[in-house]
Amino acid sequence: MMDDLEDTSTAAAVLFRPPVYQQRYGAVLELSRKIEPKKVIDMGCAECKLLKSLKFHKHIESLIGIDINESLLQSNQNSLQPLITDYLHRRSRPLNIQLFKGSIDEADSRMMDCDLFSCIEVSVN
Repeated sequence: MMDDLEDTSTAAAVLFRPPVYQQRYGAVLELSRKIEPKKVIDMGCAECKLLKSLKFHKHIESLIGIDINESLLQSNQNSLQPLITDYLHRRSRPLNIQLFKGSIDEADSRMMDCDLFSCIEVSVN
């Protein structure tokens, strides 16, 4: 009986290379480069990691991050501020970044008319 338990507990773990989260981010960034959206929404933006990468895509004029956790948004909003190099090398199109508290299951007019909608960090509870 004990041998059966030991055999089932040693199942091999599945590893992805690169990790799945990197693959998801990479896919969205590649799609952004390909379709050159002007308005991008990241639903479930959490720590704003995707937004931090997308802000360097010069074709984007509006980035909107939405998350249900308002304190998480507040603690990460400073990470989206312009860098010194942003002032030295100005964009040809201004970039507007906004963060909002919201949920994927609630209608929100701010989600209208976007060119790229990402929800790679949304988890269903």
